[in-house]
Amino acid sequence: MTMSRVFLSDLNTRKCSSSDEYVTLSLFDCQAISFHKKLESMRDDPKVVVDTNINPKMIGGTLLFYVV
Repeated sequence: MTMSRVFLSDLNTRKCSSSDEYVTLSLFDCQAISFHKKLESMRDDPKVVVDTNINPKMIGGTLLFYVV
């Protein structure tokens, strides 16, 4: 199975509780369509890699979309 990678920038995070991390991502036009298609093509639940220079971690959870 081929893994496709999506690199995102300008993410805003909010800590909602001691165990939850929420990330706000703003994509427009063709970027939003492309990102949506990549997520639809995944067979498993999407995973998010938080890339930091301190301690990179793999985070699993629910991915929610609000489409206007």
